[in-house]
Amino acid sequence: MTLLTILLLTGFLAVPTAADWDVNQGSWTKFLSTPEKPLLNMTVAMEILDRIETTTQDAQALTPGGGAGYFFNGSGYDDGWIEIHRPGAYRLTDDLHTSSSPYGIRITAPRDVILNGNQHSIINDRSDQKGTTGIGISEGSKGITILSLGGPLSPGITGFESGITCQGSFSLIGGNHASKNRNGIRVSGLTNLIAANTLEENDVGIDATGHVVSVLCNTIKGSTHGIRSTGSALIIGGNRIDDCETAISSDGSSVLTTENLLAGNGISITASGSSSDIQANIIRYSGSAVNASGSSTNLAANAISESTFGITSSGSSANIVENELVNTETGIISSGSSTNIQVNNITGSRTGIITTGKHAAVINNMITGSDTAMVVSHFPPETARDYNIISGSSSADVVSSGNDRFEAYQPPSFTSLVLSDIMLEEGAEPGKNATLEVTLHDNSSNPLPGGTRITLAPGNLQAHGLGDEDGILSHHTVTIRPEISIPGQPGRYEYVIYPVQTVVTGEKIPLRKVAGPLIPFILDVDNGVVLSRVD
Repeated sequence: MTLLTILLLTGFLAVPTAADWDVNQGSWTKFLSTPEKPLLNMTVAMEILDRIETTTQDAQALTPGGGAGYFFNGSGYDDGWIEIHRPGAYRLTDDLHTSSSPYGIRITAPRDVILNGNQHSIINDRSDQKGTTGIGISEGSKGITILSLGGPLSPGITGFESGITCQGSFSLIGGNHASKNRNGIRVSGLTNLIAANTLEENDVGIDATGHVVSVLCNTIKGSTHGIRSTGSALIIGGNRIDDCETAISSDGSSVLTTENLLAGNGISITASGSSSDIQANIIRYSGSAVNASGSSTNLAANAISESTFGITSSGSSANIVENELVNTETGIISSGSSTNIQVNNITGSRTGIITTGKHAAVINNMITGSDTAMVVSHFPPETARDYNIISGSSSADVVSSGNDRFEAYQPPSFTSLVLSDIMLEEGAEPGKNATLEVTLHDNSSNPLPGGTRITLAPGNLQAHGLGDEDGILSHHTVTIRPEISIPGQPGRYEYVIYPVQTVVTGEKIPLRKVAGPLIPFILDVDNGVVLSRVD
């Protein structure tokens, strides 16, 4: 049962327990291949948190003197600290200032606590942050929910060495504000969810050292490190991170970094762990957009623009596919061995692709308007020219970096589907939709099995308007009929598409796998519409 299902079924009234959070043996990757994927959407995340907050408006008030399940120490909200030692739902009634204790609120209850901040702040009035914590969740606690600390007009949790520290497991930290702390949120337990928080001017926005942690839909600005993780099996998705020295860094293995919007950062994403999956991120105005040094890294469908370095990959067996890079100094730099560099669209870069690793497959890429399209070693320049679409290079299409012992190259088996026929329906008119019929045939020595579902993906910007239709491979042939929007203005329009199959990995993560070479075609639009096949 997923979090979204749990919240819907319970009407957001129940406190999540350990059993509720144990998704797919503690893995939140299920969200990416099920209808629950909208949890990566900020609006949906905030709606869920708002529902939880609404149902806890009448929770037990934390008042000076203490009460059932908690101690309230000190003089009151002007200088006090609180310990919650029993399960239940609690709420703040004012801003809590603290100077006589190393923490503002400490949760020692073994399980099932909701703390609703009601948009109040927790403020450290000491000049020294060392050893202080705004909210501390003790080791061994399970099912703790912290939400709605601070708001648009209040600093939230501020002035601490750590705004929120979670050493427990199966906890939800969502909808909080934390500013000017050394660490905004720190989590070291298992299977925690950090969602829809706003973190500003902290040294580290979110520090995740635990495993199977999901960091979703947070907004982070002006930090040295936006999100820093050392644990394994994390999801870092849907976050907005601006103006940080490093937006996202991960050292653990099997980390999925997806659908983040990153702008104005020195380094946007750096990943050193193995089996990292970095896909569908939007990165703008970065010194270094993506730097991956681990082995078996998947770098797919990222949109990178106005950055010095687009994608830098130094690990072996990397998969660099379907990325779109615009106006970078260098689009892709790959130095690892056995790297697959396919179907990337690079426009306006000084150097499109640099590859120095052995056993690389550099094919089916589009490189337009670069000074030098490709610099290769351990790879035949003539093969680079023949198997890629290169245009508008002001200096050179392909340059050898000096290694004359090029290795024998055979196109890999997953480029097996080739174009048999392509037609546009009769009577297609400018400015209207029409059906495109594409027939592909597999005549390779290691063909795809019958029943494989094939989809056509866009290989250039013009082709992004194609409808997302698919077909089933049968007897080594598949016909796909996507809908295409015919441009209304006269002109010659170049399209590039290519076939893909969707493979679901053992972690339930859908990965689009290239199933054939690029298919370019041209639409001439004047009084009528004429399709020209490009071979």
